Amino acid sequence: MSNNTIHAMITGMFTLGLCLTTVQAGTKTWNTTTGDWSVDLNWSGGVPVAGDDVVIANAGAAVSLTNSAVGLASLTIDHATLSFSNANATLSATNLSILNGGTQTCWGAVSCGECLLNGGTLLLNATTSGPVLDCSGSLTLTNAGRLYVSAGLSVAGAGAGYGGLVNVGGDIRVAANSWIYPATHPTNGAAVLFQMQNLVLDNGGGINADARGYIGSRAPGPQYYSPVAKEYGPGYRATAYWGALGSGYGGVGGRSRSATPGGPTYGSSYTPVAPGSGCLLMNGIMERNNGADGGGSVQIRATDTVTVRGTITANGAASPYIYFGGGASGGGIYITCGTFIGSSSGVLSANGGAGGAHDLYGSGGGGGGRIAVWRDIDNSPSAIATYVNGGAKGGNVLDEAGANGTVVWAWTSRTRMWTATTGDWSVAGNWLGGVVPAAGDDVIICVGGTVSLTNSTPWLSSLRTEHATLSFSNANATLNVTNLIVREDGTQTCWGAVNCVSCELNGGALVLNPAPSGPLFTCTGDLTLTNAGRLHVTAGLSVVGAEADYGALVSVGGNIRVATNSWIYPAAHPTNGAAVLFTMRNLTLNGGGGINADCLGYMGSPYDGSSVNPQGAFGPGSAANTIYWACGGGSGYGGAGGSSQQTYPAPGGPAYGSSNAPVAPGSGAFRWSGGSPYTGRGLDGGGSVQLRATDTVVIQGTITANGQAGNLYRGGGASGGGIYIRCHNFIGDSSGILRANGGNGYTHVLYGSGGGGGGRIAVWRAHDRSLGSVTTYVNGGTAGGGEHDEAGSNGTVVFGWVPPPGTILLLY
Repeated sequence: MSNNTIHAMITGMFTLGLCLTTVQAGTKTWNTTTGDWSVDLNWSGGVPVAGDDVVIANAGAAVSLTNSAVGLASLTIDHATLSFSNANATLSATNLSILNGGTQTCWGAVSCGECLLNGGTLLLNATTSGPVLDCSGSLTLTNAGRLYVSAGLSVAGAGAGYGGLVNVGGDIRVAANSWIYPATHPTNGAAVLFQMQNLVLDNGGGINADARGYIGSRAPGPQYYSPVAKEYGPGYRATAYWGALGSGYGGVGGRSRSATPGGPTYGSSYTPVAPGSGCLLMNGIMERNNGADGGGSVQIRATDTVTVRGTITANGAASPYIYFGGGASGGGIYITCGTFIGSSSGVLSANGGAGGAHDLYGSGGGGGGRIAVWRDIDNSPSAIATYVNGGAKGGNVLDEAGANGTVVWAWTSRTRMWTATTGDWSVAGNWLGGVVPAAGDDVIICVGGTVSLTNSTPWLSSLRTEHATLSFSNANATLNVTNLIVREDGTQTCWGAVNCVSCELNGGALVLNPAPSGPLFTCTGDLTLTNAGRLHVTAGLSVVGAEADYGALVSVGGNIRVATNSWIYPAAHPTNGAAVLFTMRNLTLNGGGGINADCLGYMGSPYDGSSVNPQGAFGPGSAANTIYWACGGGSGYGGAGGSSQQTYPAPGGPAYGSSNAPVAPGSGAFRWSGGSPYTGRGLDGGGSVQLRATDTVVIQGTITANGQAGNLYRGGGASGGGIYIRCHNFIGDSSGILRANGGNGYTHVLYGSGGGGGGRIAVWRAHDRSLGSVTTYVNGGTAGGGEHDEAGSNGTVVFGWVPPPGTILLLY
């Protein structure tokens, strides 16, 4: 073989090697305007293969990807568009860069090492299953970069409740004027989950999920002036023709002039995965359009740090028209991280949308959403702004704004969350992470859980019960917690002692029962009831720490505040009359709220199933047992009970107790319990409200201790109860009410009964700074229906002066 031949062979082999190298790891550039990725002629060098650097940079070019493109070294899209035309196609590249107005629209999975959206847009759309962006390095948005992610019904690798996944092994950074737009599934609410090591949102950029939650009604509807199509989300409530109702989520939606309540709350304030709910737009002649959409769901899980100098927003949409449209509810923002860094420029917002503003056909505002941030460390140099405001009400005077939503800041490392449905507190498997709460922990029981507490707790940092129930199963157990919070229909039932620093009943109920000694509630700080919060306290035979006549003690070192629509219910012992004593520094009862002891005094005559009831009613003012077939006389307290003077007469009960210090409750009434249908026990007396404030009592709301009316056959009216207030400063208001009326007698022309006597009210103060006179009622109950039945006598009212400190009293 000649040298020339050998040289030619070597040269050929080298040239072939260069060609093979070019095919395997070359640069492929798009060379046309619109076309298919898989066509060789559309590329310089042929269709890209694994290892290639791919450039699509022809201004206005549009590339359609039918088949998967995997293993690329890089993909750069500049001033052009790449769109998946096959939902099953996938794309993988070590470096993905979308620049200068470039756009990539994907229906399948996308994986990359580094992803840069520098003035470009990446759209991840859902088919039935949701999209997945798997980035092993970092995801950076800058120079007005955009990332849109729309959830499907579900997505692999994210768990229930999620329909899209952005999984970044390194950091996500969103620079000024750049934004991520996550959209939940519009009808089933599945959210997009973002996972990363670190997240940084710079000032002027962030994550925007406004109106990207459950969708509102969709036009066209079946006919004019009817609700259009279906509305979505558990916070939606059907509405009547006249005006639409706001949707709820973290707060209830506002009502419209129809007076139907707005949409309800749902979900958890601690794990707000759900988006906000859509709302209705009525189908009027001019308005055949879509209703307002709920705020979306922003779900962030960072293994290290979340820095928020920019904005995360998930607001619900306002009604698109001024009439016939309700406001949608705000969405959910849920962040878990190792370290959280907030800034004064940072914003977390999940507001409800405004209702239609028309003065006749306006609508309710949407309820605020939910925000929860869980972190181990908080290195924020200044407070971040959080907003969960209810949407503004419509223009009609009967329209209502949506209620505010919820904000929770929790510590991951010391937070213990209940994960079982029903079970015992002391079982480790019932708690997230398998750890029973220890001293200093934050404890959360939410969303349907039912917990039984057998033993006393260590001193917890906080205990929050929401949409769930905590019950003592041991009467000797004691609950010790710094911050006690019962929210949103949560219930905590205690038989032993409760010790706390602060207590907030925000839409939840705390129930303190005797066993048999009375409950002892000690709060060194403030006790606050708001958003229909309730406190129920039932006295035992006696209680440690209070003098005789008391069977329960609520001792608050700071202030007790009872907001509008919130109530305290003190119940005296039903047979011995021991009362509940409340001590505090200041007490404020706002208008529309207060203390309700109606029918919570001595109990009426019990029914034992016999033809003639041998047991009389309880209380010193109850009428004596009466003869067979007798009608009941009213019981007495501040005033005597009225007699029954009809076919079978019976005397009324006597007055008793002290007008100056009315500690006792009202007395129960007797009722003859003959055969069916006249079975049942007698009526209960008004309770006893005992308030001792070292400083000020403000009465803008109501304190009521009425006796029960004789609404049963031959039943006498029970007597009104006792209200006894001692304080340094008393501030009454013209809206304030103190009431202890006797119950009315049973109304019947032959078998009517006597009315109950009025109760007793006493207010003792050193200074009276009232803005107006409170209204007092101690009326006797009305007589029964017979001609000679008697009303109960009126009770007593005393306003006395406590000598101020330093007063010298000289006795001669």
